[in-house]
Amino acid sequence: MSATARIHMLKSRAGLDDAAYRDLLQAATGQRSSKGLSRDQELRVIAQLEDLSKGAPARPGSAQRATGDYAPKLQALWMALHDLGAVESRSDKAMMAFVERQTGLSHTRFLTDPADSRKAIEALKKMAQRAGAEWKPERVAKDMGLTQLQADRWAILIAQAKILRDRGADAGVQRIAFADINKPLAPEQLLERQIELGRHIRELAGGKA
Repeated sequence: MSATARIHMLKSRAGLDDAAYRDLLQAATGQRSSKGLSRDQELRVIAQLEDLSKGAPARPGSAQRATGDYAPKLQALWMALHDLGAVESRSDKAMMAFVERQTGLSHTRFLTDPADSRKAIEALKKMAQRAGAEWKPERVAKDMGLTQLQADRWAILIAQAKILRDRGADAGVQRIAFADINKPLAPEQLLERQIELGRHIRELAGGKA
């Protein structure tokens, strides 16, 4: 099934009308149509629709969706924490509750000061570190022939592999993280792998896949 077909299937399953669906698209990607989305954006939309189709309210208000200049970075880190098993819900609502505790700001649209955004981003990165992610500085990533985004996603994958090893996951599952480790995979490919391993981590923890 193509990503576009999956998006529309999940839209129907979640019970979203057209207006609510386009609001979700805009919050997740900045666009009001699924046409022309990057693979990374498609995966983000699919992840949010999967949450909605598994029992979340069918028409969440816009106040529950992250928007603003720093929202994509915060969402990516929150999704990584969910895929590491460090947070239970990957919803924007849960992420924004965390951001409010860090900054005192109730919505990501109010994150306009770089100092506030750094405070929230660094707090999320420290949570990921505690879960096993070893972040590479930009110069180290460059020496490895990776963009910063690629290096960050490899850091999550390697942490996931260690979690799966420690929890006794099947060896084949553990190898997923390290397959093609010497190849410069695109960030979208690395994100697909992160999401797949996240499902295995949640299954081992007894949570929903």
